[in-house]
Amino acid sequence: MTLSITKAFLKLPHRVPRCRKRGFVLPFQDWLATDLQADVSACFNSEKPRGPRNRNAFRQVWANFGQGRMVWSRVLTLFVLEQWLERNRITV
Repeated sequence: MTLSITKAFLKLPHRVPRCRKRGFVLPFQDWLATDLQADVSACFNSEKPRGPRNRNAFRQVWANFGQGRMVWSRVLTLFVLEQWLERNRITV
């Protein structure tokens, strides 16, 4: 087994073993803007809030994301929280 790994390593282009380590990135921003867009938009524009928040500020987060002025992580965090509260029938 070790011999086959060594052989594979030797076949790599010269620059590959010297590259800096890179993390694995999931395309959350793309998903929020495409595949999840309808669900997330409905959540942020719902008239039935479950979490403790100012509805205008909550909606503004989604609007800012659509305009490229809000990071995807804030949108996803609030969306997941809202979904969790709804699934567990919790109103704060």
